Amino acid sequence: MSAAKNIRSFYAGLDTLGVAYQQIKAPYGEGHRLGPSTTLPPKVVRRPLIILGGGYDSTLEEDAREHGYAVLTYDGPGQGSVLRDQGLTFAHAWEKPTTAVVDAFLAGHSRPRYMVLVGMSMGG
Repeated sequence: MSAAKNIRSFYAGLDTLGVAYQQIKAPYGEGHRLGPSTTLPPKVVRRPLIILGGGYDSTLEEDAREHGYAVLTYDGPGQGSVLRDQGLTFAHAWEKPTTAVVDAFLAGHSRPRYMVLVGMSMGG
């Protein structure tokens, strides 16, 4: 399955299931945009926001919320659509794209009481 088809199928599934989500773009570097996506719980809860950076060959669309947590996933430099569509290669200073993603989220949402950062593989 192509990456584009995977992404279309993922969001079609969320729409069909009635799962609330929001796609946001975080500015990064010169002309690049990181593609965070949030899945929000149906009601506000006092649980942490889980921020998840995947690995080299992952896509942010393979992750979704469970158990009422809000989840913020993103493709960083050298990952997923950021690499495929923009040619933005891996960066060792991972705090920079992570900061861009968190700032973009907070620009449109209130600050969660807690944020938990999870990195897998090269996203760690």
